[in-house]
Amino acid sequence: MLCHPLRGFSQFYWPDIPSVPLVPRSTLGYDMPSLRDYQHSVGTAKENIHDLHHGGDVAYAASIGIPCSMRKNTMTINAGYVQFDVAFGDWDANAKQVRVLMEEAQEADLLVLPELAFSGYDFRDKAELATLAEPFADGPTRVLLTELAQANNVVLVAGYAEAAAEGCYNSAMLVCPDGTAHNYRKIHRFNQEQDVFLPGDKAPAVVETPVGRIGMMICFDWFFPETARCLALAGAQIIAHPSNLVLPWCQQSMFARSIENGIFTITANRIGTESRTERSLTFTGGSQVLSNHGEELAKAPTDRPDVEYAALNPEEADDKCIAGRNDLLADRRPTLYSGLV
Repeated sequence: MLCHPLRGFSQFYWPDIPSVPLVPRSTLGYDMPSLRDYQHSVGTAKENIHDLHHGGDVAYAASIGIPCSMRKNTMTINAGYVQFDVAFGDWDANAKQVRVLMEEAQEADLLVLPELAFSGYDFRDKAELATLAEPFADGPTRVLLTELAQANNVVLVAGYAEAAAEGCYNSAMLVCPDGTAHNYRKIHRFNQEQDVFLPGDKAPAVVETPVGRIGMMICFDWFFPETARCLALAGAQIIAHPSNLVLPWCQQSMFARSIENGIFTITANRIGTESRTERSLTFTGGSQVLSNHGEELAKAPTDRPDVEYAALNPEEADDKCIAGRNDLLADRRPTLYSGLV
């Protein structure tokens, strides 16, 4: 029997990643099966499904007995990126650039900005970073993003240098049009970032927004496929990926992050060069939007500012089926992956 789009992943028990914050089924807003006390066991292909209720037909994947709804996907949004050359240490100049560029995206519902979009990247030391970092709760970046989100009815994600009592984090902020904001601290620090930033102290989480369920990761996090997989297991439909990329591989590799998780990804990179220390860093641009099947929906040039967005349906990322009888998440064999941790 063919497998149809699966709903309600958050009701499953994923024994290999117990710390991943799950999205409550009741918040997803779908007319989906109610699953209670379900414990997935691929090895024995058990069908421990209780109290399954659904208004329409329900299909079962023949190999493992996964319940799948056949509800049509209905939501389409315009999602994209803002790519520009960040002026180091000049918050006002960067804010002005963002304001101007966003005028080109009046129809966008979700926009992702680069990593450290208002401060610049290559800090000489912790003392210099401290002068440019800001608090999540009431810093100028949150004030600006809130204003822009409300004025343009758009969800915004942007990287910034976060000041906390214990030190500074390389963080990303998601702001909704109603003013609510969510924070993520980068967990994989690249190269000299380890000298100035603290490592992120919480697992990546998924945020329910008016445009879908969004997970954040920052730049070098892409190098670790566990990051995107954790977000997929937590129910993310879209990964927002603020970046300051200098290595040549990310844009091609995000195809794998999208297709192996069945998830939309938006990588927002910057352009330009910073030569502030003994090294010179040239940022590779090439911001992009990829579909849950790895298709390129929008792509920026490598050397100039760009704002683009593409129409996509976040609900398509809830369909993890491959070739009729396989499921990207349900077919995993976590009991055999013990060597990963």
